[in-house]
Amino acid sequence: MEKVVISIIIPVYQVKLYLRECLESVRSQTYKNLEIILVDDGSDDGSEIICDEYAGKDSRFHVIHQSNRGTAYARKVGVRHSTGEYIGFIDGDDWVSIDIYKKMWIPIYTNNADMVICLKNICQDNNGYTCSEDPVALEGMYTKKEGINEICKYLFWGQDNHKEGVAINLVDKLFKRDLIMKYIEQVDDRLRYFEDAACVIPCLMEAENIYMINEPLYYYRQRMGSACHSIDTMYLEQINIFYTSILNRMQDDMDDLKQRFDKYFVSRVYEGINRIMGLSFKHNLPIYVPPVSMFPSNDRIVIYGAGKVGRDYYRMMQIMCPSRIVGWVDKQWKSLQKLGIVASSIENLKEWSYDRIIIAVLFEDNAINIKASLIRMGIETEKIFWSSPRTILDD
Repeated sequence: MEKVVISIIIPVYQVKLYLRECLESVRSQTYKNLEIILVDDGSDDGSEIICDEYAGKDSRFHVIHQSNRGTAYARKVGVRHSTGEYIGFIDGDDWVSIDIYKKMWIPIYTNNADMVICLKNICQDNNGYTCSEDPVALEGMYTKKEGINEICKYLFWGQDNHKEGVAINLVDKLFKRDLIMKYIEQVDDRLRYFEDAACVIPCLMEAENIYMINEPLYYYRQRMGSACHSIDTMYLEQINIFYTSILNRMQDDMDDLKQRFDKYFVSRVYEGINRIMGLSFKHNLPIYVPPVSMFPSNDRIVIYGAGKVGRDYYRMMQIMCPSRIVGWVDKQWKSLQKLGIVASSIENLKEWSYDRIIIAVLFEDNAINIKASLIRMGIETEKIFWSSPRTILDD
């Protein structure tokens, strides 16, 4: 059973605090036939020293030092220097499970897949909380049909048109060399927010066969100071570059895909406007709609969760039906209050009088865990509710 060489490209910039965890997770892989290319993109915080250290003790590691050009360009440089038959990516502040590439290699060997996709664990750096992505499609092989891969019916949004669709990150995927090289070189170097999507979307459309693994094997660290979680005034210009480049790839008969792409585009514009304008949760334009219409109009409601979904639910209820809000709770209520968010302790649920607790989180497994904790507190099951969050763009 011959194993192919897999090249892993890791752009590195000012991630000294996280880099060793990342590199150790790759170095310790059960799949050994790896080529690991570290592209130091002008780091001066000690990350560049760690890169050289790992290249010195493991011959599979190769380091490229360059002046700062951004993540998109660093990835291109890494791919150009790679030799693997398949190529994957890791961000320098993330890490991977010990057997991610062994598990992703199996469908390569058995099915000659053009792409393999796994799920991610989403890790909040500020509080250590981790949840895994929900599957959006059945595990297995998806093939090209009528000029586009079948997996694209789950692109941008799930088939029910409001759940998250197939992730358009680079890091949770392996690509056949010819496929990724074709499209990564076409990514506009000006892109800082949508460089992943600009490459992944055409790869998904073009691939002859894609294998989905419904297991979270990649650990994606969310840091508030990272580039993908900060937005500046260039955002709208960049999303226009991204939108135009993808729309030009869609054929005239891809109406369904175009509609879902337009919805995705509008949701990103919404998010960008809120953040560029510096609108606080008290004044932002909410996109997630609380499911209050599902309950009697006199039901008194508590919102559980003060992330993006929870903030939108609270804001929307303030506009639509403020008298129905009994309270808003979150595990991190103390730190949130310092930011001006009026969430309070979960312990208040023992004192308040209410008819319904709406769990305001995006992923179902997170909601299941929250529901279990509420039941352990003695809260009646019938009072606890979660549904996959819908947006104002849904029908």
